[in-house]
Amino acid sequence: MLPQEEQIALAPLQKALDALVASAVCIDAKAAAQIQDIEDPVTLVLLNKAQYQELLLLERQISSMMTELNPNRKRPFFSFGKIISREYPAYRYAIKAKHDYKNINSPTKVRERIEETHQVWVNTEKKRLTSYIEETDWESEADKLAYEKERLALIEEQELQYEEILSHYDEYHVVISNFEDHLVYPYLYYTLTQGENNSKSTMLRQSVPNFLYYEEDIMRAASRSDKEILKVVKEYDKICSTIYFKKKEGSDEV
Repeated sequence: MLPQEEQIALAPLQKALDALVASAVCIDAKAAAQIQDIEDPVTLVLLNKAQYQELLLLERQISSMMTELNPNRKRPFFSFGKIISREYPAYRYAIKAKHDYKNINSPTKVRERIEETHQVWVNTEKKRLTSYIEETDWESEADKLAYEKERLALIEEQELQYEEILSHYDEYHVVISNFEDHLVYPYLYYTLTQGENNSKSTMLRQSVPNFLYYEEDIMRAASRSDKEILKVVKEYDKICSTIYFKKKEGSDEV
């Protein structure tokens, strides 16, 4: 979550980004992958060419303002969304469940990502705490306050340890890994219209839009058996909802 002053400054651009998402095709990736263990929404946003160009313009504007507000920020668009493919559009995609984890071992890369990782953890823990407190039927106000105090103390304890590591970073071996989460994530498998090794995959992020530049090509994306009937659909006339017909070459006209 961004600081309040940054949220206020970026509000017009966030509104424009929300409008772009609302105008596009949005896919519930958790439902598509039949995943229930993840709390936050996972959304795939399919953009046509004009929408994709608008997204790139918004990305430049947001990144410029975010860098101006905080020159040390490494990935200024990170809090707003994930742009999956920048070179060519995809013409085929599928969303599947995959057990996945990521390790970051390089001291340089860990140093670059540790603050971002920490902030994501803080936001998630506070969100979970707030939701649990609001949704629980407490026997008394004292019970609720005691639980909240206990959880905040645990968060504060880890915050202090984090500050210690950050202050004396060279004295520690640090690895970032979500191996112990054992979560199944929605993965996007997609094929680009051009380029070498054009079949790709990526994990979809939670809570922010995952943008895919997509140009539908039914004939190209279809399986071999599908292509046969798609050729019929394209070239034949149709009656009675499901009857397709075409005059044979050389036959007398009716």
